[in-house]
Amino acid sequence: RCRWPAKTVFKGKTTYADHEVICTSNPPPSKEHWVWELFFANNPDPKLYQGWQQPLDENVKNLPPNYYEDLTKSLPTYLRQRYVEGRPVPMPTGAEVYIKFDSKVHVKNIVPFTNEPLLRGWDFGTANPACVITQIVFVDKDGNYVKDPSTEDTFLQLRIYDEITQKNLNIREFAKIVKSYCESKYGLNWHYLDFCDPHGMAKTESSTRTAWQQLIEEGVHPIPGAIEIRERILAVQFFLDTEHGLLINPTCTKLITGFEGGYHKVKIKGVVIDKISKNEVSHPHDALQMVCTVYPAIITEKTKQKTISKYTYNKLKRLRII
Repeated sequence: RCRWPAKTVFKGKTTYADHEVICTSNPPPSKEHWVWELFFANNPDPKLYQGWQQPLDENVKNLPPNYYEDLTKSLPTYLRQRYVEGRPVPMPTGAEVYIKFDSKVHVKNIVPFTNEPLLRGWDFGTANPACVITQIVFVDKDGNYVKDPSTEDTFLQLRIYDEITQKNLNIREFAKIVKSYCESKYGLNWHYLDFCDPHGMAKTESSTRTAWQQLIEEGVHPIPGAIEIRERILAVQFFLDTEHGLLINPTCTKLITGFEGGYHKVKIKGVVIDKISKNEVSHPHDALQMVCTVYPAIITEKTKQKTISKYTYNKLKRLRII
């Protein structure tokens, strides 16, 4: 901390303060830290409180050769973003789930391809439901839509356009909100495929109808995703491992926070178990997994031949996939 006389403009009036206080934090605080919350995220008065972030690589001339490169390779994503890039990130209490997520590569303003269905993933989240709106398509190295994936240099890409979350709301009312949002943003002519957590087929003590029944009553016909957590995680990680494999709109803040470490496994007495810590970012990530565990298999089935056979079409239709 250091203090010195300074001129301060507060509510349009110029005053001379006896002192100002500078607080420093090294390394950068997490997103949950009060320093980040007060000075950056929810600054009540920028004229009274100001925050500055240290430039990247400012001390590189005093460090060994390849210091940052070697550090980048050795650290998990959230620590690399914090210690190397100087960014505030969530600090998981357990083990991070996804690797290789890089906001500089994966976060980009994108819009849907009109000749492909929109894929909605749903998670019921114990009265905290979530829905994500995505597409999985083939693109070329420039990000252009590719209809025939048999051509060279094509990539299977997961494109995440929106996340919708609510607290303390039943799934039927939530479905109305999602449908209204989709009609308002994407229009009435889109074809939707909906993928849901199979646990929604079970009845709860607080409702006479299952979550699936409530969705069907609202005109949403779900396709079951996978249950086993490793299968679900690997289905998403596949796109992170693939070149040009994942793009996400910057408005999907909860999903991005989850990719950066907020979505993590539980640690009990220093031991990591195969259980996800439930928080505000876990529900949209669970919803995303419902899409990723099923739809790539549909694409594989469709691309075995350029024209889907009548047998394949009827098979997919029975599963409510098309």
